[in-house]
Amino acid sequence: MTTGRFRDGLPRVTLPLPTQNGEAITIEFVLDTGFDGDLALPADIVRQLPDAVQGSQFVNLAGGFQRRCPCYEITWE
Repeated sequence: MTTGRFRDGLPRVTLPLPTQNGEAITIEFVLDTGFDGDLALPADIVRQLPDAVQGSQFVNLAGGFQRRCPCYEITWE
């Protein structure tokens, strides 16, 4: 279940993600008002997720730069 709370002046959401060994890890992130469903995760967390590489896509970065990044798709309950 996804839950949220307001802490340190920012809206935060916790999200349990499945891992390769069947357990879940919980991450907390700040929910931006422009959230569109994509998350950028640190590589050490991505390495724990089930293998679900979907290729790559360009993402827009601050300053108008674009960068090609790997994309993963996971499902959770």
